[in-house]
Amino acid sequence: MLDPLEVIAARDCGAVRYSVLTDYSNDLNNVLRRFGLNANKTALLSRDRATARDVLAQLFFQDLAYGGACGLMNQAATSWAERILAEHEYEGSVYYTNGGFGFHKSRAPFTQATYDAGMIITGPNHRFFCIWFEDED
Repeated sequence: MLDPLEVIAARDCGAVRYSVLTDYSNDLNNVLRRFGLNANKTALLSRDRATARDVLAQLFFQDLAYGGACGLMNQAATSWAERILAEHEYEGSVYYTNGGFGFHKSRAPFTQATYDAGMIITGPNHRFFCIWFEDED
């Protein structure tokens, strides 16, 4: 299992939220609030697993504000994204993000940061995973 502190340290720009919680409310807005994010589930986009991996890899690799490399090299970012998905997904998981590629141009903000993007993984067992990236201009 990837150490959350190692994950946070690997991306050498901005801030990273990395959290797992259990919630029985069946209310995604409640889950978002508990992760410290804006409760706006209608702004989340459901992604298939392959797209979720690609989005997460880009978030590890690329600064949201300027688009430059941010810590991990592209190949390592893809490997870490795959590991994170494998560690936190379950049969029936849904992958949500607030944007696609080109995050700074097409996303709904979920924090007070100038730029933010991330991934929420839900599962049928009431367990939720959040990794969220924040960068400033």
